[in-house]
Amino acid sequence: MKLVEEKQKPVVGEEIIKNVLGYELRWLRDIGVVKDLSDGDIVEIMDSAVLGYAGWNSRLVYSVKEGGWIPYAEVEGAVLIKKLGCSVSFNPEIVPKEAPESHITHPSTTNNMLPIAVIMGIAVVIAIVILSKNGKLKI
Repeated sequence: MKLVEEKQKPVVGEEIIKNVLGYELRWLRDIGVVKDLSDGDIVEIMDSAVLGYAGWNSRLVYSVKEGGWIPYAEVEGAVLIKKLGCSVSFNPEIVPKEAPESHITHPSTTNNMLPIAVIMGIAVVIAIVILSKNGKLKI
């Protein structure tokens, strides 16, 4: 028998993932979930994002010492978390071409709380990815 090492290829390219990240950050900022995040901050985060960086140790954090966004694992003195993870499939066809229009719906007008839960889940993920930039970012 011969051992064959097969490398997995991503379903979508890094550019698409970065564009989705930028889209989500702008949308969360525009609807007020994330405050004080400039377009420049979003561009820096998108430039620092790397396809395949996932999980607690690879989340992007702002380093004053490094002067930019870096993976947490590269922070001097970072306490690394060792844990087995899982992957989630991603369908690029579901990524919207435009940001959704902002509107507020009173919870009593809908029986479905899923949209609110999704927004809150995205906010939590973004909060993990984006740490406070010298107190500038308020979530």
